[in-house]
Amino acid sequence: MAYQHIPIPKLEPLAPFGLDASIQWIATCLAGTESLVADELQSLGAKSILEGHRHLRVEGRFSDLLTMLYESRLTVRFLVPLAEGRLRKPQDLYKKAAAIPWERWLLSNQSFAVDANINSPWFKQNLYPALVVKDALVDRLRDKTGKRPNVDKNQPHLKIHLRIDEQGAYTIALDVSGFSLQRRGYRKAGGPAPISEILAAVLVKISGWSGEKPLLDPFCGGGTLLIEAIRAAKNIPSAALAPPFCVFHWPNFSKEAWDEVKQQAHAKEKELNTRVIGSDISGTALSLGQAHAQEAGLDHHIEWVKADARMLVPAHCPAGTILTNPPYGERIAIEDLEALYGDWGRQLKNHYPDWDVWVLSAHKEALKRIGFKHHSQHQFVSGTLPVWFRGFQLYSGSRKLPTQDTEN
Repeated sequence: MAYQHIPIPKLEPLAPFGLDASIQWIATCLAGTESLVADELQSLGAKSILEGHRHLRVEGRFSDLLTMLYESRLTVRFLVPLAEGRLRKPQDLYKKAAAIPWERWLLSNQSFAVDANINSPWFKQNLYPALVVKDALVDRLRDKTGKRPNVDKNQPHLKIHLRIDEQGAYTIALDVSGFSLQRRGYRKAGGPAPISEILAAVLVKISGWSGEKPLLDPFCGGGTLLIEAIRAAKNIPSAALAPPFCVFHWPNFSKEAWDEVKQQAHAKEKELNTRVIGSDISGTALSLGQAHAQEAGLDHHIEWVKADARMLVPAHCPAGTILTNPPYGERIAIEDLEALYGDWGRQLKNHYPDWDVWVLSAHKEALKRIGFKHHSQHQFVSGTLPVWFRGFQLYSGSRKLPTQDTEN
């Protein structure tokens, strides 16, 4: 599906656009999160939003874009289109790319890289059209300046995104960050089957947990769910620890404006005074989670417990929220996955009355074994796996416990 077209702002001779200029950009997101992202971006200053599939068209000021870059928890990337339309033949791609005034965006002593997302019968792979755009940029800068910039795939000054769909609709855009915004900066090493920071933030948002009651993750692994939950509850900006962004090298970037964006964001931070518990049967996983929390500056907020979830009972803890991503047998071997979920479900029934429970899993049959009927379900993709996020309201008293959730 092509990005729906909105007119692109006219480029000024000396700088692409000013901080207060009204511009349009694309916010990419996980499938199924479009409305959540729209609400978030509206709260961060978007003037108008048009939802598509896995992306949104946003209009606002360039300063609003900087705010979203620093604070958005749910967006994957922000892209500023420089050219878009429809190719009539494959050879048109070079012409369209060469017509972009790259000299306004990139100095000849700077580096760049081109990413491509191609779904076109003309191009069988992403590499060739990316090379076409690269050649067009290099040729134009050589003609204009007598020099050519270098390609740096790892840390370019300018990151370019190319998209072509099956009808030939194309977009050539600047990637504002230069990398996926799931790179928050606190997770230095991946553990087994890690959940992405963005998906974790989405799950926290859907669960409704905002710090008023205790939070427990009995399968916490590397701690990503807990860290994202605490950061959201405390209003810590998502990019507070992120690596440097490509936008820092744009000719219209203002360090003073960026400092103001950061100052305004950090002024909204608040305290968190409730229990947050991370538990796992693996001591290695707990050590990793603790290391991540320390990198995030949040380890003092989390109680770490080495325990089997099937026997865990938080001591002296009022009813709260369980938010967890238990093993589901794809990348972590579990001898009897359904038995694990069933045993854990009985532990929930016996020891967690009145708790809210939110579970992400790729194993539907195992989810049924928890033994409670879910009141909410959302489907996402984690890596390449389809996963389901279900909400359960546990209860106290003598209501009959279903032996199996028969819903799909």
